Amino acid sequence: MSSNKGVQDCPTTKCQEVQPQISQYCKDNPGATQVLVYLPPDSWCFCDCASAMEMKPEAHGDGQAGKGTQGTSPCASSDCNTDPRLIEMCQGLPPGQPTLIRDKEGKLCTCECWGGALAPYRIANTEGDYVSLDEIPVGTFVKACGLDIEWVEMLVRYASRPMQNSPQDAIQVTIGEATLVVPTSHLFLTYQKKLILAEKMIDSIALMGSDGSPVPVDKVEAVSTKNAFQFIATVDGKPPKNLAYHLLDSEGVVSADYAVQQAYQKQELPEALLAFAYDYMPKSAPRFT
Repeated sequence: MSSNKGVQDCPTTKCQEVQPQISQYCKDNPGATQVLVYLPPDSWCFCDCASAMEMKPEAHGDGQAGKGTQGTSPCASSDCNTDPRLIEMCQGLPPGQPTLIRDKEGKLCTCECWGGALAPYRIANTEGDYVSLDEIPVGTFVKACGLDIEWVEMLVRYASRPMQNSPQDAIQVTIGEATLVVPTSHLFLTYQKKLILAEKMIDSIALMGSDGSPVPVDKVEAVSTKNAFQFIATVDGKPPKNLAYHLLDSEGVVSADYAVQQAYQKQELPEALLAFAYDYMPKSAPRFT
């Protein structure tokens, strides 16, 4: 019996039960050799692609083979990226390792273990050079400001590198020669000194440049990415009304740190700071289907 990270092969009956999903996944992904299968309440096992292709699905009492298992589809990112059991199980497994779980509705679906690829996003350090977020750990100094756009050196007090197990929605913003791919929850600062959610942005908007000048946005697109987003914050806790020390220089435009994003999600920011009210979605904003 083979094992990977201490995980054993599934019993034959379990692989038969999920054989249609295993076979379909392996056909769609020729490079896959094993699929990780969840065994309630808290364990996992492997089914081999080669064996699944040869075996017949397990017959159920209603005479149907594999009831409700006519192939499978990718799980929603909310299932793959928030299930603590899966996140723990994926630690140490190879990038792209397929897993078979049941979603919130009880339907079988597949996730892939995150391989460590990080979204290409940079902010300015104290020398004014743009540095990837993975090079900015806690204890590093970066450029930060408030609504006054007066830059100072601030210590990074929070940095995260979250698990990412499936493609997730993102916003791609093109500004001149720079392309920023950010989570839909990312907050930019407009030239009118209002915060705007990335998913509510439109092409005609002007963002606040790091030098205080207006920066036109050339293109806003809704995209999907397998990369994982990192987050940093300069000060813990609820940001002040002037956002002092919580605004960062992101490739020449001003955007908010993670503490401001959290305050927005909790609706703790004054609406006077927002370009749009919390419950407003402009018709021209990018939408996901």
